[in-house]
Amino acid sequence: MKSISVEISGEELKVLRVDRLKGRVLVHGTEDKPLEEFRGTPTYVSIFYPNPVIEEVEVPPVDDPETLEILIKKRLSELGIHSELILFYKEVPEARTSSKLLSVHGIPKELYLKVSKKVGNESVKLITASEFSIAGISNVVAQEAKVLHLFADEGRVMSCVSSGGEILYSRVQAIPEYMREQAGGMEGFILENLTMTYSFVAQRQGINIELILLSGKAKEIEPQIENVPVAVPLPGDTFVGLDTESFHELIPPLGVFFIPETYDFSPLELKELKGFERVRDKVFRVLTYLLVIALLALGYTVYGVKNNYDRAIQLKRRALAEAAAVHRGLFNSPQELEYYANYVELIDKVLKETPLTLLTEVPELSSLLRHAVRLSLKSSGGSRSLEVVLAVNLPSISDMNLFVKRVRDSLEKLRDRGISYQITSLRKDIAKKELTMTVRLNKEEMIVP
Repeated sequence: MKSISVEISGEELKVLRVDRLKGRVLVHGTEDKPLEEFRGTPTYVSIFYPNPVIEEVEVPPVDDPETLEILIKKRLSELGIHSELILFYKEVPEARTSSKLLSVHGIPKELYLKVSKKVGNESVKLITASEFSIAGISNVVAQEAKVLHLFADEGRVMSCVSSGGEILYSRVQAIPEYMREQAGGMEGFILENLTMTYSFVAQRQGINIELILLSGKAKEIEPQIENVPVAVPLPGDTFVGLDTESFHELIPPLGVFFIPETYDFSPLELKELKGFERVRDKVFRVLTYLLVIALLALGYTVYGVKNNYDRAIQLKRRALAEAAAVHRGLFNSPQELEYYANYVELIDKVLKETPLTLLTEVPELSSLLRHAVRLSLKSSGGSRSLEVVLAVNLPSISDMNLFVKRVRDSLEKLRDRGISYQITSLRKDIAKKELTMTVRLNKEEMIVP
């Protein structure tokens, strides 16, 4: 599959054009074209930021991603961190507390927007930190071993400890300009960084490092760490079209293809939109095949080509070819197909009028429906309405207010699509730590005489 990998480092954007094959990456080279020219191309993003937010925060034991993100941002704001961030977080294992203790890694959202606004949100498949990306190379070289991978270039040093696809520790540091200018300063800085990182993870975190990988400029240093093998990764059969030097210059944007999706920093609304689109596309594909099969069985044509015999035959052949697999599994005989086809007009009418189609028009609802305890649907006189009762457990009144604000902000986005809303009831039960609210959505259809 044709894809691009984009690494953001300060004002610099490095764009790598590849073909993703099974377990391999065919590299076509870096690109100087504007990102807008790659709009619609599957895009993988790694971001280097020298001062990421790395904190441990304690939150109530909630599992809902939206509520959890609200609580995390609230805890960060209490620590004086008010920037708009994209986040990765995971639970700290064996934390002895009734709450959840989370390790949070944050990057400014504005860096991600540099790419998403140009290639389109729908094109972005994964966003991660550059220091996480280098773990992808570790996964290729020695997936099950505990690997300390250190990468360096002219301006930065990044290290990541991983094992079996799980990232255990990461660290980034910009190389000071005076170090880059003095003879031997850069090599000394990289070596000191490696020694300090190894000592910290081995002694303070109790991680038994089994392999040290050195890449980029770091491959030129000679560490003296006893009883731990040191290796330099090579492109091998996995990365095709690169010599060793070019491979080492492109370690972060190549590694991003080999890290698990669990390390995706995509904003929650983007993750929900992608999940919504995947489900919606599957549903509409099946419905389309069903309707096309049924219409063809009745001798109908599609898209207004009824009077064009040649076009109708061509369309019929193509639709039958695409629908054949579905057809075989759904109907046992032509008679059975004809029986179901009699109801096509009625089905089509219901599909157009049902208020359930509101769900396909507003992906913002996907996040609300996670909290729904009751749905009520109505359709009459060209109007469709949907009433949703939401219930969610939140620890404090301020958290409840934050959730209500989030709901209102999501609903306001629907007005541009001709969908009005009302919050008809709102109840905050402090004793039970429960918020209940009822939202009514309505869409008036334009009736064409």
